[in-house]
Amino acid sequence: MTVRAPQTKHGDRLVQFSSAVPSGDDQNDIVSMEWSMVKDEGGTVQKAPAVVVVHESGSSMEVGRLFAGSLRHLGFHTFMIQMPYYGLRRSNSRQRHEVDQVTAMRQAVADVRRARDAVAVLPEVDSRTITLQGTSLGGFVSTTAASLDGKYDGVFLMLAGGDLYDIVQNGKKDAAKARERLARQGLTGEKLKAVTMSVEPTRVAHRLNPSRVWLYSGMFDTVVPPKNADLLAATVGLEKSHHVKMPANHYSGVVFLPMVFTHIQQEINAIHAGSK
Repeated sequence: MTVRAPQTKHGDRLVQFSSAVPSGDDQNDIVSMEWSMVKDEGGTVQKAPAVVVVHESGSSMEVGRLFAGSLRHLGFHTFMIQMPYYGLRRSNSRQRHEVDQVTAMRQAVADVRRARDAVAVLPEVDSRTITLQGTSLGGFVSTTAASLDGKYDGVFLMLAGGDLYDIVQNGKKDAAKARERLARQGLTGEKLKAVTMSVEPTRVAHRLNPSRVWLYSGMFDTVVPPKNADLLAATVGLEKSHHVKMPANHYSGVVFLPMVFTHIQQEINAIHAGSK
């Protein structure tokens, strides 16, 4: 792992490590995380809990960066991990649309698992509390990654759900775009169902600790419809208080983010207090 000056305007440091599941593309196989540091008024870095943030499907990763910046201001070191073929991992503007998305998603799951280990060894991080937050595509990746070994102390899923095949097959807007890209790669029907099962969150989500998982869903979401969000919540075994339903669709939910940020802050602080 290396820690260096950021190569963009985002984050205070750039943390990089080798992907746990190499794709054969040297540039893509170096994972980059944008580290936004907690500092005091004098600019000295403070020891604090950490949040690994997994961004949405948009190429600019705006929502992921918004989560990272906002949670940093609320007292947590944040590490926004760039998924395969995003940001510094992409060699050209078309590359992300030409690769096998499901294979890239499997690599992302492995990278998010390894990210926890990378963050834990940083002396500025209070490793007693390292949590995970993912939005939309990042929420699916986060669900699977956190389920596999249970190393994250809290998991905060935004606009995620279960039955990935159903979402890709029937969802609108972002889901429809993903369906079109997969179809161009010959992945339709039973082939699509088979490959999506390899990254299906509900196959492993029952392994999560429901007392440490929160799901934020849009009541009018047509990308990840409510039935799919409810399926994930039921698989994890979430109590009603851990499944926050917002009167919003997949995009208008942005107006509720201040509430989401505050809620995440409160829950992480409670987890951290219990770790002392």
